[in-house]
Amino acid sequence: MINKVMKLRFGPQLPSYGRFASTEAIAKAAVEAEAMGFDSIYMQDHIERDMDNHLYHSTTGFTDKGQEPGDPHIFETLTTAAYLAGITHSVDIGIMVVLLPQRNPVVTAKQIATVDQLSKGRLLVGIGVGNVSHKGELEILGVPYKERGRLTEDYIRAMKAVWTQPVASYQGKYVSFSGGYFYPKPYTKPHPPLIIGGGYHLQSLVMRRIAELGDGWVPILTPAEIKDGLGKVKEQAARVGRSNTEFKVVAYEFTSIAPTYEEAEKRYARGVGGQRLMQERKDTARIPAEEFRERSLVGSPDEIIGRVEEYREAGVTHVEMLFMCSTMDELLEQMKLFSREVLPSFQ
Repeated sequence: MINKVMKLRFGPQLPSYGRFASTEAIAKAAVEAEAMGFDSIYMQDHIERDMDNHLYHSTTGFTDKGQEPGDPHIFETLTTAAYLAGITHSVDIGIMVVLLPQRNPVVTAKQIATVDQLSKGRLLVGIGVGNVSHKGELEILGVPYKERGRLTEDYIRAMKAVWTQPVASYQGKYVSFSGGYFYPKPYTKPHPPLIIGGGYHLQSLVMRRIAELGDGWVPILTPAEIKDGLGKVKEQAARVGRSNTEFKVVAYEFTSIAPTYEEAEKRYARGVGGQRLMQERKDTARIPAEEFRERSLVGSPDEIIGRVEEYREAGVTHVEMLFMCSTMDELLEQMKLFSREVLPSFQ
């Protein structure tokens, strides 16, 4: 039996991009997730997504023989989050992560406050700077790639001013304003949690950013790596006077669950097959596909439960599942199995 010390919050990533992304698919997955007892629903944030990403990246699902890949749809996340606020009632709505340097921070702060009001405080805001895989997208939007980290930190501070000051002013390197009446303020006080992305490596710069400016972390790492990183974040937070901060940790998990390990492993292998092709591109993060296997949830319900427990013990508070699938029916099938067999162990 698992020690039920802490209730983890679980949620699937919605089909807001990829093989079967559509308004109908997004709505159905969101409503079904809430009915099944999931705590959260999640989306990724991109303004542009090229055909190579659409065809080969494991996050977009995989195409079986005879399937057409379709257009590289990716629904804009903040407007979609507002839509989701109107068709759901209890689930948190997570964006993991907003690629902040490609957005105007004042407008983005206004949008986030609005969605937080519409959802009555159910918004979880991930913040990312983008990596080399997103370089082309950032350049299309006029973002100086090498300055994206500094831009992001300046933008976070500016957004906090918008959210917390009655008459807001901020003077930074990349954004400055004064005397702004930005209302409504967020429903969540002082603002929705800002959960900083820094997924694949334990980078000191990312750890510092989380400690100084964030309310949480979105890693794509093993339990041992997450535990190590969270310890580093807390040490740095203490040095800047934030020792009492309770950091949320949203583990981003490539997930394949099936009645048997063999079936789950077969589906996972099909899902990451395209990821191997992505490694050949010069503009990708070049994370070996084999490493994803150690950072994923793959197996039968009992095997998944054991692996999730390792993440809970490492300090994870939320689990975002990217179910490896090729059809909407397959996504819903895995969601149902996970909700029925795994969720009760962590209530």
